[in-house]
Amino acid sequence: GFTAAPGGVVLRLTDAQLVRFAAIEPRSIPFELGVVPHDGIGIPELDLAAARSGVGPVTAVRIRETGRRDPVSFTFAAPPQVAVATADGTSPVTMCPGLSRADLTIGRSPDAAANLPMTSAPPFGPGWHSPERDPDPFRWTSAANSSIRVSVAPAGPIRVTITATPAARPSQQPVMALAVNACTFPPRPMPPGQADYEWDVPANCWRAGANQVWTKVTPLVSPASFNGGPDTRLLGARVGAVRLRRLADQNAK
Repeated sequence: GFTAAPGGVVLRLTDAQLVRFAAIEPRSIPFELGVVPHDGIGIPELDLAAARSGVGPVTAVRIRETGRRDPVSFTFAAPPQVAVATADGTSPVTMCPGLSRADLTIGRSPDAAANLPMTSAPPFGPGWHSPERDPDPFRWTSAANSSIRVSVAPAGPIRVTITATPAARPSQQPVMALAVNACTFPPRPMPPGQADYEWDVPANCWRAGANQVWTKVTPLVSPASFNGGPDTRLLGARVGAVRLRRLADQNAK
């Protein structure tokens, strides 16, 4: 499915869904994204992993030959189950993993708990504005779906508590919902002012290692639409804290 001539590096990745990239740097180096079937592409490790996980197409990235020794960095929106890199052409290629990003981590202790530092950039995925203070740090959500990366070892039932204030007025009926990986949870109405919103997430929604937690806030509003001021950003909820705490299995619901 590529239009470019052979050469450079091809990175093939498989997952339950198509692999998404948060960033590919530097942008000055040309690349192409494509999708290929996993059957018969001649990479035993990838074929075996795909067959075991029952995944379909493979996300593939071709980095074109530049004639220079250029480092290229990939940042995934979520970590794939398997990543196999192969080189096309005769140029020497070095491939290595980068440093892990410091996700919000909850350990294996039965009473383990973790608080999200609102000023720390690595755990925050798409859908957030930059941190602010008033005087405590907080962040506004900037999209209907806002992502937080959470590391869990091992998987188990976990209570997620989000301290938030809606940007919308009561007449607009703001709500906040939660999703953890493939699991979605009912929305909670958001009354005026700051409040805690809690969901008990069962063990089968988590996986050992990296997870994606999504806050879902609607509607999005602009302060300028209320007061005619200069702030034209779209805001969903002002989030001042995100807390995770392990639960005993019988308490998860």
